[in-house]
Amino acid sequence: MVGIDRVVQRDEALQRAGEGPDLSIGRAGYVAHDRLNGVYRTVDVTAAAAFRLSAGVTARTTGGFQDVKHELELLDSLGSFLPPGGTTPAQAANLSLRWASQTVRTTALFVEQQLVWRERLFLTGALRRESGPDVPVTLYPQLGFSWLVPGATQIVQSLRLRAAYGVTRRGVAGGGLKQERTRGLEGGFDARLAASRLSLGATVYDQRTTDVVALVNPPPSFGPPGLANVGEIGNKGIELTLVAALLRSPGATWDVSLSAWGNRNRVLQMTTPPMNVGALGVRQVMAPGFPLGSYFGVPILGYADVNGDGLIAPGEVHLGGSSGFLGTPLPTEGGMVSSAVSLGRRLRFSTLLEYRSGNSQMNLSEEARCLQHTCRAANDPAAPLAEQAAWAAYPGTWAGWLESARFLKLRAVAVTVTLPSEVAGRIGARDMTLTLSGRNLATWTSYSGMDPEVNALGTQAIATMDLFTQPQARFWTARVDLSY
Repeated sequence: MVGIDRVVQRDEALQRAGEGPDLSIGRAGYVAHDRLNGVYRTVDVTAAAAFRLSAGVTARTTGGFQDVKHELELLDSLGSFLPPGGTTPAQAANLSLRWASQTVRTTALFVEQQLVWRERLFLTGALRRESGPDVPVTLYPQLGFSWLVPGATQIVQSLRLRAAYGVTRRGVAGGGLKQERTRGLEGGFDARLAASRLSLGATVYDQRTTDVVALVNPPPSFGPPGLANVGEIGNKGIELTLVAALLRSPGATWDVSLSAWGNRNRVLQMTTPPMNVGALGVRQVMAPGFPLGSYFGVPILGYADVNGDGLIAPGEVHLGGSSGFLGTPLPTEGGMVSSAVSLGRRLRFSTLLEYRSGNSQMNLSEEARCLQHTCRAANDPAAPLAEQAAWAAYPGTWAGWLESARFLKLRAVAVTVTLPSEVAGRIGARDMTLTLSGRNLATWTSYSGMDPEVNALGTQAIATMDLFTQPQARFWTARVDLSY
């Protein structure tokens, strides 16, 4: 199989002179044009063969070759100090350009061997060998075990026990950095109950990632900011699933799927002293024993309107005596609920809800507004006391703008209609379905910003903050599927 994907991305930003917020050079006017071109080429060749070794034992061997080449080219232009009416980089008094390109190529060989005994015991072993101009020869092993427990009952139709171990990589390091490697061990079970109308699953896991690559801001004595292999990170957790067929009748069906998870993230060890991995004045620390990118700062221990004037003054906010742990940017628990209802053979409704909790979000948007004296707390005596306390505590601490990022989201809703075969036949098709679906439809949260899930620095960054960051767009799509 051969695949080629091409990505062309164009981003533009404009703030005319004398307009918009007075941040940095904002009111002096700036315009930015960013262009990204990417080409992703993949070649996959796979072969498989099955053998019967004895009356009860079968074997399946799979081998293959993979060649992946990614080419990226980035061109950024920023023009600042625009004249009145100016809208292009060429009109700016200051113009800066940045160009970068990267080509990454990896070649892999892999083999997998599976042994099956009486369709109950499954043993799997695999090995993947990768190499490339920026990737030294590296081996990634995998082992798997699955056992279908005999002895089905009226209550439990099947019970399968499973365990797996594997090693994978994340990205391509390059630049003299070591490759990130993640070793994972997991175990669990899957069961079917109630005449197979109820399925349960549980998985516990332990993952460790070594030679973690991060963009860090070390103390001056350790050099300038940059990428570095900084240590080892561990993740331990549990995942639970439940799938139920709540209704089965000739005219209607109703299926519900529930999932829940909990995760404990910790920095296990470091190759450097504890360091700040945050940005824009927000201190996020990488230190053994704490979650990756933990927020550290002086806490607000309490506040009160002592004189009863309805305002919180700096002297009415009680701060901690020293900097400490304030929260983690990483969710510690979550869950999803999906539901699908079918009426007859023509109509189907589906929904998807997701919940996450345990983490915090830095509302740098509100902090920036307050520093410009344009937030409600700095102007409205009727502002909530909590907002006033956050502003009154500054510059002693920014902790008042660190908020809970707990949310419940309506991720998706869809309606699918299957048209009669006579209608499909009029255009020469056998089947025809119409689907109307919506994504990112609603969010329920106590977070005061636009969305607690955003990150101004991108999804791959350790530093996490909301700085006038656009949430995922709400959109609707209509689709027609034809079968011939």
